[in-house]
Amino acid sequence: MDLKQLVAESKKGNIDSLITLLSAKQDMLYKIAYTYTQNPYDAEDVLSEATIKAFNKIRQLKEPDKFYKWYTTVLINLCRARYNKQQKELSRLNSDRQEIILEEVVPDFSVSVEDKIMVQKILQSLKHSERDLLVLRFMEDFTIKEIAEIMNVAEGTVKSRLYRTLKKIKKVWREY
Repeated sequence: MDLKQLVAESKKGNIDSLITLLSAKQDMLYKIAYTYTQNPYDAEDVLSEATIKAFNKIRQLKEPDKFYKWYTTVLINLCRARYNKQQKELSRLNSDRQEIILEEVVPDFSVSVEDKIMVQKILQSLKHSERDLLVLRFMEDFTIKEIAEIMNVAEGTVKSRLYRTLKKIKKVWREY
């Protein structure tokens, strides 16, 4: 079956069709969830939640061709919600530290500890939305147009935010 047929079947309540759709992009979706959660168990939990939510809300999808963009938006929103919940819990515990697992961002091929620390500091200096943008563009290879649809903003906005984020990274990099 093609994408439109699988979406149509999913809208009728066929869970197998939805699973078939998601299985086709499961590696990409897992990478997105893992990038946000930094934990394989949390990534799997968020994917499960996103699948349930998608199954319950798929009738709202107007354009079947945009299924994967729609699902990615659902997934990212759930990841953000989980992140925000964790941040609230951390602040209640008076713990402001959040580790970024650098192996996913900077593969370990002769990278010095100093470089890893520098990359970690640079990433921590970015806003959550700036990291979202970098993940979608450079780790998941979404186009500017696709990112605009996922983030529900104009393409020009994505370009300007990307430009400002990269400029910010250059500035912070030079300071180190």
